[in-house]
Amino acid sequence: MTIMPIGTGIAQQYTFTMEGKTIIVHLRYVVLTDKWLISLERDGVTILAGQRLVMGTDLLSAHNFKLGSIFLFDNRLEGILGDHSTEHAFGELGDPGQDPGRNELGDTILLIHASEAEKSAAISA
Repeated sequence: MTIMPIGTGIAQQYTFTMEGKTIIVHLRYVVLTDKWLISLERDGVTILAGQRLVMGTDLLSAHNFKLGSIFLFDNRLEGILGDHSTEHAFGELGDPGQDPGRNELGDTILLIHASEAEKSAAISA
């Protein structure tokens, strides 16, 4: 499980390796709607565009990308940073449907990637 380091800007770009593939993650905060959006790019092609970041869901589950899972975790829930277990993280994702606020993402709310193997282990646990 990897906690993705998030900065404070309203438009951010990061490069990660997910399941052996180089993925560019774009994060954008839309002031008008008070929402964070995520887009993913692989091999120069956008594979996910402008999906809203919400708590309590695997942001990749509706797609067959085979990149594992990306989800938000409320860091105020005790245990995750001391435990680092994927089972724990999947069990306590936070309030379903809750949007992270402008200053919560990367601080109070963590963006986490779990590999396909970690996802499978968590589901079977």
